Amino acid sequence: MKKSVLLLAFVAFFISQSFTSNGENKTVQLQNESFIASHQGPQGQRMTNEERVNKQLATYQKKLSLTEDQAISIKAILTENAETMEAKMKAAKESGTRPDRSEMKELKEKENVAISALLNDDQKTTFENLVKEKEERMQQRISNRNK
Repeated sequence: MKKSVLLLAFVAFFISQSFTSNGENKTVQLQNESFIASHQGPQGQRMTNEERVNKQLATYQKKLSLTEDQAISIKAILTENAETMEAKMKAAKESGTRPDRSEMKELKEKENVAISALLNDDQKTTFENLVKEKEERMQQRISNRNK
């Protein structure tokens, strides 16, 4: 009798563990799908640099209340940085290596500094908060991926 109860408890434990891990995998999968969807166009293909820049600029215009001159300057910065990053990523892919993360991070930081220089004090504060939120989301995705 004790063996039967012990065996039943053992089986129940493994069944519950399999359901738990499946649920966690689905959560990570859904988060990855939403990340991928946010970087894709309407038919599921990857967004072009121009589409990505326009999407980012629209977010900045909405959240920062940019003037027309600021929007034009920021679009130029975003476009130049996107082209530079794409060229570096393409070169790394062709050489069979991964892009250098520190170099990509440095490019993004330079972009943020250039954008920040165009903003007034209130806009800078909001922009810094947007950058921090984006970094936190990125760290969250990385930690979810590593689970």
